[in-house]
Amino acid sequence: MSRPHSKAVLSSWRGLHMQHRYEDLVVIQGILRRWKPAVGVELGTGAGGFACFLADTFAEWGGRVVTVDIEDRCGTLPCENLSKIVIDCLDYTRPEIVDLIAKPQSFLYCDNGNKRRELRLYAPCVGYGGLLGVHDYGTEVDPGTAEALLLSLGYDPCGHADFERLAHPVDYPYSLTRMWRRSS
Repeated sequence: MSRPHSKAVLSSWRGLHMQHRYEDLVVIQGILRRWKPAVGVELGTGAGGFACFLADTFAEWGGRVVTVDIEDRCGTLPCENLSKIVIDCLDYTRPEIVDLIAKPQSFLYCDNGNKRRELRLYAPCVGYGGLLGVHDYGTEVDPGTAEALLLSLGYDPCGHADFERLAHPVDYPYSLTRMWRRSS
């Protein structure tokens, strides 16, 4: 019996493009609904689809989302609980980001152009009990490096087996998303 799979990683939310499979979104949403972060920060807005997905999910419990990119490529986004910051978040650890993610019950999603640098700059800043997600896991970030860093910072894997089950041996060899929760 073959598993359902999808060759395309292109999808949309509220008509805005994003590069996440719908199957991955279900797992991401389940983790977020379990922990209900008060604020989420997405590094790397792109066309804004994933930012809107996060904002709609966070709206369920009154949370808000801030998306950050070096340029504004998507214009006004249609979510009341979503704001944008247009800055280079990779040149140094930006205090406006740290102020948001350092609180308990925060969420950081690394999906900018340099995941390795994003993790080094911002993973140490996420508050205890906070969540951290990485997209392009295994392609733009080395799993061994990411796992070692996050383990050293007191993060525990969150839903990794669920993400791994979404893989298809031919069309989609692994899920590109992983999440962790900072427990210590």
